[in-house]
Formats: sequence, structure tokens, C-alpha cells
Amino acid sequence: MSDLRLESVCKRFGAFTALDHIDLDVGSGELVALLGPSGCGKTTLLRLIAGLDAPSSGTIRFDGHDMADVAVRKRGVGMVSQHYALFPHMTVADNIAFGLKARKSAREDIEKRVREILQIVQLDSFRDRFPAQLSGGQMQRVAIARTLVTEPRILLMDEPFASLDTALRIEMRRFVRTLQQRYGITTVFVTHDQDEAMEIADRVAILLEGRLRQFDTPDAVYHKPADTEVARFLKATNIFAGTIDSEGRLVMTWGVLELPQDMSVEPGVRVTAMIRDEALALCSSDRTDKANLLPVVVSRVDFHGATVSYVVEAGDMQFTVEEHSTRRLAPGAALQLSVPARHLWLFPSEHDGASAFRPVKEKIQ
Repeated sequence: MSDLRLESVCKRFGAFTALDHIDLDVGSGELVALLGPSGCGKTTLLRLIAGLDAPSSGTIRFDGHDMADVAVRKRGVGMVSQHYALFPHMTVADNIAFGLKARKSAREDIEKRVREILQIVQLDSFRDRFPAQLSGGQMQRVAIARTLVTEPRILLMDEPFASLDTALRIEMRRFVRTLQQRYGITTVFVTHDQDEAMEIADRVAILLEGRLRQFDTPDAVYHKPADTEVARFLKATNIFAGTIDSEGRLVMTWGVLELPQDMSVEPGVRVTAMIRDEALALCSSDRTDKANLLPVVVSRVDFHGATVSYVVEAGDMQFTVEEHSTRRLAPGAALQLSVPARHLWLFPSEHDGASAFRPVKEKIQ
């Protein structure tokens, strides 16, 4: 399989800049998810990699080779989209064999490879059916099989499960991850679904307004987002500002919080902090350990089945707390909010700059 490298890639449509100096390095056999809202440039980036469009500037390399003058059909790229694009008059087997026939592969080789891929995607008993006789998930499996059977160097997937229902999306993304690992194929997977990206990707590239804002492991982008915009896009709700005091604590109008021991920030610096909903805990007021405890009142309860979300008020601040639904608190309940220092993440405030902010060996435990 091939590695993929984008160096300062830009794409402009007239005065509009769709992609702004994208640097991306995808290792051989790695699955990278391009995650961002609609219109952020994800599909445009995929089209540039495939060769369907040319970058306005910058370089795209496969295994170190510049792809600028390489035609689409010679790049060895396979592409799967949310539109199955199956031939309705062809059987499942004929749809899968189409690319091999176009390459004029030997008949015996085509039959062998189609038979093998049908078993891998668990559709061997459907080989003689037509697309109209298949479910959405089965049609997507056929589309994936048709791409994989040609043994592409790089697999590109553009929101392939967008038209499927929730349960089938979960099933299909696990299926694709298993398949990708089995083949060891270098894959770029476009999605706007955070859960999808976190579950299947080795690394996640966050695209916002045509710019690559963060490129890291799912754990890192979730727990340690690059800035507050990335954090909010990744559904972080507990974001608040404060000032570091002489003892290295975070001081707000509604309370004082201890910081992680492995995080050093200069006194007097104004910072913004984040903590995930599930890292917070609601406890009774008789707890003996008072560190990072804030008195709160429950103002809203939202039941989600496996979990319950609480909105609680601490002074002029609201927090969202997510718990497993083993208990149900009522609005108006007065409790203590536990804010574990080890789960706090700090962003440097824009007016102070990053120089005063020196996290040391940050680690989410």
C-alpha cells in the first residue's frame, strides 16, 4: 500500500478559498478520518487526492511521487461515496467484476477474485441478485467490494454511510474498519459524524472553513482539542474562563479549581478551560474531600436511555454532566459537582498568547 502526503495544498474557486494550505501525512495502511461540518472542504480534498480536480497550489504525493501529471486512472485510487452507483441491470457479481473486465483481466482471474471478495463482504449467497433486490447496507457492501477487488493503492470514502439509518451505520463502520485492517489499505474516510470518526480512525483530521485545525489520534482531539472552536465542534459544552493565581490554581467568580500536577501555567495568565461532560460527577455535600468541589443546583434533566444529562448551575456558570442512567435526580436538587483536575484541559486565551502556557506531559487518565 501507499503513503499519502499533502504539502501546502490550496484550492481556490475564483475569489473563494475552499482549502487553505493543507499539510497532511497519511502513513501506509493507516485510516485517517477527515472530520468537519458540511462545506468545510472535505469532499474537495478527496477529489484532489483522486485527481478529479487539480490543486491551485501545493503538492500531492503518493510514496514520495508527485501526482500532478498522473491521470486519474493511473493513480490506483478507489473511491466509495454515499451514492452506491451500482448498475441496476447487472447482478451483484457483474457489478463487482466491472472494473476487472474494464482492465481486460483473464476470465478465470475475474471469477476467482469476485468469489473471494463476495465471501469477505458476506454476500456470496447474493451474487445473482440485482441491486433493486438488496438493502441499503448490502448495496454499500457491493460498492465497497467493487472498489476493493481492483486492489487500489489508496481507498477514498466520501460519507459512505450518510444514507443509512443509525443502526446500520454503526454496523457498516465496524465492518469497514475490520475490512480495512484485513487488507491494510491506506484509507481516507470523510465524515461529519464525530462518533464515526472516533470509532474507526487511527488519526482524525479536523477541517473547519477550509483549514486543517488539528491532526491527531481520536483520544487526543477529543480530550485535548487544539482550540475552543475545535472543542465546540466536537460537542464540548463545559468551556469556561479564569485566571491562574500565585498557587497555580484556576480562579473564577464562582469557584477555585486545582489544576493537573503535570501542567504549569504562569501566575496571572488568563486562560480558558474545558472538561468533558462525562468526566464530571455529582455527589452529596457530605463528601470529606473538598478539592475541586463546587456547590450546584440541578436545573434540567434530559433522559437519553443509557445516559442522563444534567444541566447544573454554579453561580453564574452552567455545566452539563452526563451519567449512566442508574439514578434520576430531580430539578432543584442541591449537590456538589466534582471537577477532577486530571481531566481539565486548558487553552491559552487569545490576548495572552501561548507563550505563558506550558503543559508538561499532559496525560488523560
